Amino acid sequence: MTENRFPIVFSSLIAAVLTASPVLYAEDASSIPFEYAPAAEMETAALELKDSVADSDVSDGQVHRDALNLFSGAVSGDRMVVASYRTKTEWFDSDASFDTSLTNQPDQIRRILRKAKIAPPQPGQQVSRDDPSILWEILAKYEEMMTAGTVSYDGAGKLSKNQLGVFEYQEKDRKSIGITFNQHMKGAVHMLSAPVGSLATAMHEAAHRYFLDQGELNSKEVKKGEMFSFKIQNMFLQAWDPRGYYLATVNWVLNNKVGTDPFYKGVAGHMMDVRRYAQKKDLKGLVDYLGYEDKAASGGESTHANRIRCQHDHGHEHAHGS
Repeated sequence: MTENRFPIVFSSLIAAVLTASPVLYAEDASSIPFEYAPAAEMETAALELKDSVADSDVSDGQVHRDALNLFSGAVSGDRMVVASYRTKTEWFDSDASFDTSLTNQPDQIRRILRKAKIAPPQPGQQVSRDDPSILWEILAKYEEMMTAGTVSYDGAGKLSKNQLGVFEYQEKDRKSIGITFNQHMKGAVHMLSAPVGSLATAMHEAAHRYFLDQGELNSKEVKKGEMFSFKIQNMFLQAWDPRGYYLATVNWVLNNKVGTDPFYKGVAGHMMDVRRYAQKKDLKGLVDYLGYEDKAASGGESTHANRIRCQHDHGHEHAHGS
């Protein structure tokens, strides 16, 4: 490893960012509804990167991550534009960044909850559904299904492109059948540079299992079941990306990247939709926006899907299951 890994222009870049940072703006503010980085945060990120570059004991990977923290939200133009800024402690997990396997998901989720300092409930403790510690109970349901071998990718291609995953169950016996992920989620991990989409979907579908075990999930009250799962999904997204900087940045980048598959844009936009509606405390508005509808109870096998709005899609076209 060489001690001088960046050219002389590095100091000039730092100066340019620090000079520009007090005046932060976005050309398309509507796509980034969260707060912008104050100059102090930009300065801190710049100093972290400078220290990493100067220290020969710091790995190249860490230097790269520090650089991403500072520069990934910036695009070239007449002026320095900084999209939403996020800190490395909020979202980046180098060990899980491009992991598309399902077996490692529980450990990935566990690391995120611990990093967010969300303590698991005490044995026998009844947890409020508004308490983030409920995420540990949802994770336990997911691990049960993982251990039972009922979590898989959709190898048969049955899921439509506006479905990230589905939870299937036997309604009459309140028996879980399993969770199936959209095969395209593997590519989404790489496009989003993190497994946020698949992990959020895992928590969403596991929340259906929790609701089923509570005796509340049924095929008739579709919206009720989805509102709870989106509540859990939002809690997880808040734990992973507390201020929404990462999601806003990725959403902005993908929507300005020509030729990107609409599915990947849809995944990033979907996570933003969940955060946006949850902030407004309007989960009913979210499920209506995504096209969920209550229906007659079946009593047999039923499914609940984590549905998104792909480009040119209104959420309910070509849906498989509810």
